[in-house]
Amino acid sequence: MKTTLVLDDFIVNRAQHYARQRSMTLSQVISEWCRLGWEGIRQKNKAEHKRSFKPLNLGGSARVDLNNRQLWMDQLDDRA
Repeated sequence: MKTTLVLDDFIVNRAQHYARQRSMTLSQVISEWCRLGWEGIRQKNKAEHKRSFKPLNLGGSARVDLNNRQLWMDQLDDRA
């Protein structure tokens, strides 16, 4: 797809240098950098979504039934 972008001079200069070193066009370099940036964003989002809580087994049986909210709230109140 053909489009027009306004890029910082710093980015264009770096991209031109990169393109010359690798015998690539400026368009190829910008496309490659965009893909790499997009992949980085996707990987970061995947990592954030994969975070999950894993319960720690401290041994023994559970003393609180988490399915019974009122009971465990009463138990917490009794300890205070």
